[in-house]
Amino acid sequence: MMLLESTRIERVISLTLLFIESGQVTTTEAAELTGVSVRTIQRDFAEISRVLPIYPENGRWVYSPEEVEISPY
Repeated sequence: MMLLESTRIERVISLTLLFIESGQVTTTEAAELTGVSVRTIQRDFAEISRVLPIYPENGRWVYSPEEVEISPY
């Protein structure tokens, strides 16, 4: 999956799907897949982490769906 010349929203959606499918990814892997810098991926991951339970662990970003808490209110 190479996403060269994608818009930011296309890239963020693709990265979100990648997390859901694989469960984890490094910033370097994501940068290579999307054709942007590691710093850009770090910003994207920070944005994704606002709505998806991802967090850095041992050099990888990990998706942890069991940590989702839905308020009854």
